[in-house]
Amino acid sequence: MHRSKSGPLKALVAFVTALVYSLQNSSLFRMVTLTNSPPMRGSRTPLENAGLDRFFERQFHVEAVRAYKPTPAVYHMVARELGVPIAACCMVAASATTAKISRCIRDLLA
Repeated sequence: MHRSKSGPLKALVAFVTALVYSLQNSSLFRMVTLTNSPPMRGSRTPLENAGLDRFFERQFHVEAVRAYKPTPAVYHMVARELGVPIAACCMVAASATTAKISRCIRDLLA
C-alpha cells in the first residue's frame, strides 16, 4: 500500500510558515536568505515553491561573490548589500553542517 507523504509534509510546511511568520511580525529582524545554490533562470526558488518567499526581504546567492559559504566574503557581501555592519547580522542555519561552520567562522566575520 502506498502512503502519501502529503499529510506530514503539509504539517511541516504549516509549522515552518507559522514560525517564519512569527519572526517576521516581531519587527526585530530583517529576514533574508543566503544559499550556495545558483538561481535557475526562469525557475521558481525552493522558497517560492514552498510559499515562504513572501517572508523574506531578499534571497541572496553566492554567485555574486564567486565563492561559497563559509567564505567570509559571502557574508560580508550580504551585510554590505543590506547596508548593515556584519556584527548586526545573525545567521540561522538550516543544517547541522552549516551551523558548525558558522560557529567556526564567527571570529573571522567580526
